[in-house]
Order: sequence, then structure tokens, then C-alpha cells
Amino acid sequence: MNEKKARPRVLLFDIECTNLAANFGYILSIAWKWAGRGRVQSIDITQAPRFDRDPTDDSWLIRTFREIVEEADIIVGHYSTKFDYPFLQARALYHELPLFPTDIKHIDTWRISRQKLKLNSNRLASLAAHLGVEEKTPLSGPIWIKAMAGHAKSIRYVVEHNRQDVIVLEQCYDRIKGLNWDNPKVSVEKGSCPTCGSFNIRLRGKRRTTRANVQRFSCNSCGHWSCLPQSPER
Repeated sequence: MNEKKARPRVLLFDIECTNLAANFGYILSIAWKWAGRGRVQSIDITQAPRFDRDPTDDSWLIRTFREIVEEADIIVGHYSTKFDYPFLQARALYHELPLFPTDIKHIDTWRISRQKLKLNSNRLASLAAHLGVEEKTPLSGPIWIKAMAGHAKSIRYVVEHNRQDVIVLEQCYDRIKGLNWDNPKVSVEKGSCPTCGSFNIRLRGKRRTTRANVQRFSCNSCGHWSCLPQSPER
């Protein structure tokens, strides 16, 4: 079967801010990547048109990134349902800009880790260490303080940290997305995995429910288990 049919566009993203609260901080950097293709891209506060006059004005970052999010069918982040996306919405409101999409499908790898795994911490660094993927880059306090003060060299370091986080995020997401039962369907092709679209699946027998017999299968690519109805019960 042809796997080259159009699939949902999955956007992985991460933000770096000067404070945990959007009314006491602003965005320094936003990094993103389209899953399975291209390289990590980023924008930062030093590129903002008004940076020289007001290094805290993150309105340009909000406008630019919202246009990117609007192209996505699914967004993926780590702790992003609790922090990144609400922070973006709060800053959009502050600048009286249009909100980010509220109807978009949103996958949070922190939620998957918290609900499906048993680790000492659900931080991205802990998850990455457990999975043996690339490490997050360290970010020291002095560098962070200088970045918050508008120091360009320190901001560039924060941007590299931000970009590396997205690389780690994608690697972690690829490893654990099979644990998530309610993933948005990447493929509706018959005989393919709904989570990753692969046709490399293995039949796992049938299971009886109150309404039908269902065919169980697991994906050899992402590990996701799923089932399809076979015939109604008589």
C-alpha cells in the first residue's frame, strides 16, 4: 500500500522565558521542528524589530510563531499543556494579539510519562536519560540572568539550549508515543498503525467485547497497540 499519502502535520515546539509567570516575564526564544522532516528552527528576542528600544517586547515572536502553529494539525511539547501553550496565550492577550488555536490537537510528552511510566521525575531531562537519547544542554544561572538583562551572547546560548530541547523532545516522543492510547490518528490507511502510519504491524489475536470481536495488533515501529472491529456479536 502507498504510504506517501498526506498525513497530519506534527509540530514539536519549546519556549524559553524569563519567568514562570507570563505577567512577570516574557519570551526569550521559541524553537520548533516539523516531525520527521527538516531541521530545528528558532526565533529569539534579539530578532524582534523593537529589541533595541525595548528588549522585553516579545510581540513579534508571538505573531510569528502563531502563524506557524496555524499550519499544524497536531502540536507536541513537554509540559506544554501546563506551561508553554498557556504562556503563549497569556502573552498574546497582553499584546492584544489574536489567540493561538484552541481547537488544535495537543500531545504532551510530560503527560504520557506521568501517566504511563514510573520515573523518579517526569522532567524532559529525566525522560531522555532513561531512554538513552541525546542530552539536554546545561544552562547556568549567571548565563540566564545575563540573558534576561538583554545580553546578546547569553541569549544566543539560551537559543541553542532551546533548539537542543526540541531535538531531545522529538527523540523522546518517537520512543514513547506508542504508550499514548488516544493519539490523534496519523493514518487512516487500512492495515497501518494509526499512531505512526507504519505498515510494519503484527497481529495479536482477537479480543471479545460486549458488542463485537476485535482484531488486536501491535506496531513494530512505535510499539502502539490497537484494535479494529471484526464482526458484531450475535
